[in-house]
Amino acid sequence: MKSYVRKNIRRWLILARGKFSPPRAELANFVLRIVLLSLLFLPIILAVPACKQPTAPDAKTDLSFTLEDASCTETWINIKAANYGSGFRFALNRNDSTIMQFPSLPGDTVIVDEGLLPNKEYTYELLALSSKTAPISAGKKTIRTMDTTSHNFTWQTFEFGDIGSSVLYDVAIIDENNIWAVGEIMIRDSSINGYSTYNAVHWDG
Repeated sequence: MKSYVRKNIRRWLILARGKFSPPRAELANFVLRIVLLSLLFLPIILAVPACKQPTAPDAKTDLSFTLEDASCTETWINIKAANYGSGFRFALNRNDSTIMQFPSLPGDTVIVDEGLLPNKEYTYELLALSSKTAPISAGKKTIRTMDTTSHNFTWQTFEFGDIGSSVLYDVAIIDENNIWAVGEIMIRDSSINGYSTYNAVHWDG
């Protein structure tokens, strides 16, 4: 009887071991697989670079100028500078000599260069300057100042009226061959007064 009970207990333990051992083994195998897979894919994960957020492109710089107009002794220059940092300053050259410097420039500026000579060419250049880079040039442009009018005049004298005191009050010059003058012009004639009064004269060249 004791032998039978011992055999049955042993058999029960074997059955119990067979019943409960497999789930533990499966759990251990599952954990082992996770660890092995992690070790397998870890180098791949580490090798993939981190995604970088795209950076906004730098704003494009703009440096330009236009020679707008010129008189006999002045020039008008329109300057444009955009997207330059605080490390830049600007210089305007005339005939390779700096005439103006600016610590900064608005987007659109008009400069008047004075004290020039009539009927002479001047070459301008706009530069953006920085201690970290070479000078940036907007190019060179040339303009000629206007010439003065000639002082070689030929004078002619005309007299209107031949009696009394004739007078002109106003003159309108349409062009060199069309000039009108108004006033009181007394011309001698055979009328009862001995003269007639006219109120306009015309020059037709």
